[in-house]
Amino acid sequence: MQIRPGDLRAGDILLLRSPGALSWATRLFDGAEVDRAALYLGDGRVAECVDGAPVSRKLEECLAGAELSLARRLKEVAPLEPVLGRAAEQLASERAARPEVLLALLAASRKLRAAPSLRRVQRAALDAAAALLRGEAPMTAAQFVWRCYEDALPEPSDVYTVRLNDLRNVEVVSGMLAEPGAGMARRLGRGVHPESLLAWAAQPLMRTRLMAAAAPEAMTDLEGALASYQNEVQEGTQSAPPTRAEGDALLGSLLRFAAAWSGTAPALAKSALPPKLELLFRCAADLCTAGDLMRSEDLFTV
Repeated sequence: MQIRPGDLRAGDILLLRSPGALSWATRLFDGAEVDRAALYLGDGRVAECVDGAPVSRKLEECLAGAELSLARRLKEVAPLEPVLGRAAEQLASERAARPEVLLALLAASRKLRAAPSLRRVQRAALDAAAALLRGEAPMTAAQFVWRCYEDALPEPSDVYTVRLNDLRNVEVVSGMLAEPGAGMARRLGRGVHPESLLAWAAQPLMRTRLMAAAAPEAMTDLEGALASYQNEVQEGTQSAPPTRAEGDALLGSLLRFAAAWSGTAPALAKSALPPKLELLFRCAADLCTAGDLMRSEDLFTV
């Protein structure tokens, strides 16, 4: 399936499938057919995050090399000027996470396909992302698109609201209390699977191990780890439970990523979790992916 430019309207959300092992792993971890998102601005141009920054570029450049592309449109009939205005503001002021950072967030927050090299992939993704992060946590490419709609009007729920995947109770998953406030309840807890690395690390019995976990030497061969993992998944290779040493090394890489993600942000200190890990948990709970936009019932495929 490929987008037909003549069918597009300004404000349409473009979802794409890219080639390569990193994009394949992103789709696998997210359970989705697509791994990239962009916003059509009209006149043959799109807003998309490229190399860590949101940019405006030609539609043909966005679609070049995509294995699949489709457009989704808001079901509610409404003028899209507020959405496009928010996109213009974000293009001027925001920065975005590179694809490796999105993969690390998914590796920490989603239930993953078991394979012998899974823990190596998780560590390599977390360490690669930690090395790329500078300063405060950036938004993902899909989150850039979602926020154009979510922040189009100040109301917490309005005609531009694009609801994402099912809610989960943050208190149940992580021991963190939900925050009151209009519009917040529907977003807290979304995106962190109860069987994910983050949920495992947040368990009360794990907190003593967290305090003692030291970040081991960073794993640098993400490409090799992804190649091994892809072969194992395709062949259905069985895996064994992690050893204590493997678990501690994974916790160390998770904490390194959490420290890089939080940057200079103030510690939240609202739960028994280490503050930087808590901040990562909350950001992962509010994560938006191209797969989320594909599954949203507030959009339809053009």
